Order: sequence, then structure tokens, then C-alpha cells
Amino acid sequence: MKKYSNRLIFLFFIVLAAEITIAQSSKRQENPSFEEVIKSRVAQRKVAIKKYIPKILALQKEINENSSLFMFPIRTGQDAGPYLNQRLDWVDVVNDANSKKAFEKYLASLGSTKITKISIPAGVIEKVNEFGSDYIKKAAEIDLKSVDFSWFNEIKKYDMWDIEENSPLAHMDEFDFTKYPIPKFIALYDWSKLRLIKGVQEKNMKTAFDEVVHLARLLHSTETLIGAISSNAIFKLASQFAKIQGIPFKFKVDTVFTDKAKLYFLSLGKAVGTLMLDPHVFNQLTQVSSGPGFCAAIYESGAGILMLRPLLGNELKEYFLKYESILKSPSNCRWRHVRKAWAGDPKYVSQLKAVATAPIEVRKQFNEEFKKHFPNDYPSLKVEVANSRWPQYVGYLFATVGTPEQMFENLGVK
Repeated sequence: MKKYSNRLIFLFFIVLAAEITIAQSSKRQENPSFEEVIKSRVAQRKVAIKKYIPKILALQKEINENSSLFMFPIRTGQDAGPYLNQRLDWVDVVNDANSKKAFEKYLASLGSTKITKISIPAGVIEKVNEFGSDYIKKAAEIDLKSVDFSWFNEIKKYDMWDIEENSPLAHMDEFDFTKYPIPKFIALYDWSKLRLIKGVQEKNMKTAFDEVVHLARLLHSTETLIGAISSNAIFKLASQFAKIQGIPFKFKVDTVFTDKAKLYFLSLGKAVGTLMLDPHVFNQLTQVSSGPGFCAAIYESGAGILMLRPLLGNELKEYFLKYESILKSPSNCRWRHVRKAWAGDPKYVSQLKAVATAPIEVRKQFNEEFKKHFPNDYPSLKVEVANSRWPQYVGYLFATVGTPEQMFENLGVK
């Protein structure tokens, strides 16, 4: 989770796995060898991905049957964003000028009101980590006198957390889905660890469990993959505390379940993002729009597919329309930025948009970059920059690199 580089990797694999339909018209066979390579890859991918769907659907069923773990039983729409967004540190993924400017605007919008940041005093977590895996057993020995836990009580009134409004993200002049800043969620995992230790010391684990569960649900409600993963990690932590301390935990959850949940959250977005599914399977994966991980999966996969639309929008039209129908369907998911981007708001940046209209000299520069990024695939997939189909070929290059076996290797399907 450091600097959230996993998020970019996730988006990259979604882009690599986008669905491809190759037109058979002889008028478009300007480079038959290239077209044959693509056609073969698409056919192989469609067959290969089918074997992973039953496992993902099985995970989906189990996770959705336990949705009460991740979801608030009642949603009033009280947003924790205005409270948490200004009190937490944010991770600026690339530290670029656009993000810096957004932070400056956001800070200016807060005015001069002084707020207390949510931060762990120096040395506390380091001291906990000195105990290694025995820290739960040694909880009573850990000094937490310097730690202010009062904010846990403050967030009890909220049942959602929007990081897109009342935050730096609302002040981005340009929005690039591959490199925008997000809150430092990993710090909240450390906070949960300390809160559970405090519960052991006070002999009041019920309140400690209640407060970390509430925080975990808020994290899940951010509609981000890293939020869902962080939320799940806190539930895993709570179950470990309960087991080692011999204390009842109101949810029937263990590390086996949380490991499955993590696998599902990661796999759902990849599967939906490929769009290489039979229509009924696509519908199966997306039919429970209120299930855990659904909002994050659609958001993350949509951001990746958006990158390919300038190059393959016409050729993959039916798949883009299928995805768009989900974005437009009634849902509790906010999807604010991805919906605006899908509607054509010019503030949203597509990394590949410039490729679609690039002149010959610029295409040559792109080609040199592609050689670096795809050293193994470029020789068999390259096409002359003067070819009228060059932008589409570039799209296919991105969309067919990587295999379902690589994407879903953690599912353990043979």
C-alpha cells in the first residue's frame, strides 16, 4: 500500500484486459499479420477467462451473503468527508503541479479555522512493532498515554465517507485517474491497531470493536479499491485480536473469510473491466449493485477502460455502451468523477487521447516509448506510423498485452 502504487498497477491491468472485437472487413486488413495476431489473442483470451468466472461468482455469493460486515445497516447520508478529509494526510501519488495546486485551493477553502490533525505521536507505532507478531499478547504493556482517541467518537455520527467532495479532489483543474491523491488509508489501519490495544487495556473490547468496525465501514464507503482493501484489513485485524485475546467478536469472520474478501475485491474489477464476458455472465457479476466491493469495482474498471475509448471507442462500441448502462442505472454508488469523465467533461485526462490524433513525427516518439514498455510484444504487434489504423493498433497493443492467467493467478484456478 506504500504510496498506493498498487492502484496504478490495478488500473494498468484493467486497461490491458479490455474487450476487443476485430472487424473482418477486407478494407481494414491493411496489416493482415497484425490483425491475425490480435484475432488469435482475443480468441484465446475469451476462452481462458471463462474458467475464472465460476470462482469469482462463488466468492461474490459468499461475500454478498455477509454484506452486513462491510455495509452500514442504515444509511442516512451523513458524510464524514468534511471532518476526515481535512484532518488526514493525503498521499500525492506523483507529486505533480496539478495536485499541489489542488491542495492549495482546498486549504484556502477551509479558511483560517484551526483543526487538529488525526496523527499518531512519533514512536508509538514503532514501539508496537518492536513486539512483532506478539504485540496483541503484549497489549497491556504498550504505553498509549500520548495518543488521543477522541476522534473515534466524533465519527460515529457519519455513515458514509466521500473523498471526492470537500477534498483536494474537488479542486483538481485536470483529473487523471492514474495519478490523483487519496487519503493515507494505511494510517487508519495503524489507528485501528492502537484502538484495539486500548480496548484490551481498558477491559472494554466491545466499544473498541464497535469503533473500529465503524471506521472500517466508512473506509469501504469511499468507493475506492484501496478503501475496500483497507476496510477488509481492519476486519481481519479485529478477528485476530478476538481470537488471540479470547474475546467474542459479534461478526462470524476469520482470516479465511477476509482473505477471500480481498481476493474478490481485486478480482471483480478485473473481470468486469475486461468486458470479455458473455452478456449473461456480465449481468451476473453486476446484478447485485449494493454488494460489497461493487461501487469500487465499477469505478476502478471504468477509469481504466476510459483510457482506451479514444482509440477503440468505435470498435468496442457495444462494450462501452454496456458499461455505460451500468453507470447510468439507479445505484447507491456515487461514481461522481467517472460519470463526468464518461459524459465527456474535458477536465478528465485520458493518457492515450493524444495518440488518436497524433501526427507522424509524434507517432514515431510514441513508438519509441511503446518499445520500452512492451519489449516482448512490440516486435510482433508493431505497425507503420503512417498506417491509417495506427491509433487502433496502439489501442490493441495495450489491450492484448497480459493474460487472464496473470490477472487471476491468485484465484488458484487450474
